Amino acid sequence: PAGSIFKILVSMYIESRRPDLAGRHFTCTGKSQDPNLPEKCDKPGGHGELTLAEALPRSCNHFFCSLYAHIDRTDFMEFMRAMNREFGLTIRVPDTADDVSFAKLLAGLDFRATMSVRDAIALARIIDSSHTDNEYSNTGLSILPPPVRMKLQTFLYDTFIHGTAAPNEGETDDASGMPDAFSVWGKTSTYLYGTNSTHACGTFLGGKGDTGIIVVTNGGNGRKAALQALRLIAAGRNAQQEMPEE
Repeated sequence: PAGSIFKILVSMYIESRRPDLAGRHFTCTGKSQDPNLPEKCDKPGGHGELTLAEALPRSCNHFFCSLYAHIDRTDFMEFMRAMNREFGLTIRVPDTADDVSFAKLLAGLDFRATMSVRDAIALARIIDSSHTDNEYSNTGLSILPPPVRMKLQTFLYDTFIHGTAAPNEGETDDASGMPDAFSVWGKTSTYLYGTNSTHACGTFLGGKGDTGIIVVTNGGNGRKAALQALRLIAAGRNAQQEMPEE
C-alpha cells in the first residue's frame, strides 16, 4: 500500500493543477463534524491551522481528507493516469464511488492504492530531479514543472523539524542528535495489514543531496523508518570519509 506516501501525489496535483488550494487554510482540531471525514485525526488535539506546506510534512489526515470537497474526482484520476504514463510508473489508484471513499484516498487511507518499490524510487528522483544525471530532469515537465517539484521538496525538509519525524518531548530515540536531521527531506508512512492479526509497516521516502533513500520496515511505523534512513545516510557518509586515498 502507498499509505501516506500518496499524500505526495495529491500535493503534486494541487501544486500543478489547483494552486489555489495550496494556500487554503484548514484548522485541524483532532476531531471532525464532517461525516465524510474520519472522526479523529491521527494527532490527539489536532495539528492546528495548516496550509499544504504544513500539512504534507505533518501528514494531517483531516487536511487531506477535506480536499474531497474541492478536488474534481475525474480530473484527479486523469492526472494520476498522466503521471503513470509520462514517468513510467505503475501506481494503482482505485475508483471511488462516493465522497467518503474519495476522502480516504486523498489522505492515503485507502490501502487499495498501491505502488512498487520501483515507483517509490522513481518518485524520490522525480521530486529531486535537479541533478544533471537524473533521468527525470526533462520528463513530464508539462505535468509537473520543476518549480512544483522544488516547492514540494522544500515542504518535505520540514518532516524532521516539525513533521512526523520531529523530536518528541521525552523521547531519546529521535532525530535531534543526528547531524543529518535538518538536511534530509522526506515523507513517512505507516499502514496496518493482516486479517486475523494486525501488523504495522513503516515507510520513508526521501533523500539528501544527490542521495535518495527508501526504507520499508516490517513492524514499527513511518517515524522509525525515517530514523533508520538517517542512520543509513550517516553510515554511508562515515564510510566515505574512512575510505583510504588512492
